[in-house]
Amino acid sequence: MHEIDVWLDGKALSEAQLSTLKVNLQQSFKLSETQARLLVNGRSHRIKRRCTEKEASQLVKQFETWGIPLRVEQRDVLTNQQTTSEPSLNGSPTTPFTLARAGERIPTQATTTEPVKVSTDHLQLLD
Repeated sequence: MHEIDVWLDGKALSEAQLSTLKVNLQQSFKLSETQARLLVNGRSHRIKRRCTEKEASQLVKQFETWGIPLRVEQRDVLTNQQTTSEPSLNGSPTTPFTLARAGERIPTQATTTEPVKVSTDHLQLLD
């Protein structure tokens, strides 16, 4: 079973595209000025989570008519592996997330060599 997420990568868009997109979002999706501005701030945003292939296709077509590319990601629900069905805008493939085994060191986290000091001065024993 697959879940599909649709992303808008604002970093790859020009100022003109962002401006046009803001107006189109307000008109087509009845978004307020504030909501539209949040989506066109130049960052990546997931605009639809867990949608069907049909819904994702409709969104991609709608945005393509405005000259705006979207990124569609399929996630395999059973293994929680993420794949991109269309190439990302910067051309680099996305790396799927995997879970570390129990007790395995996570390479992106700093290792702590000194134990954390805990103050127990406030504790009391009951009779």
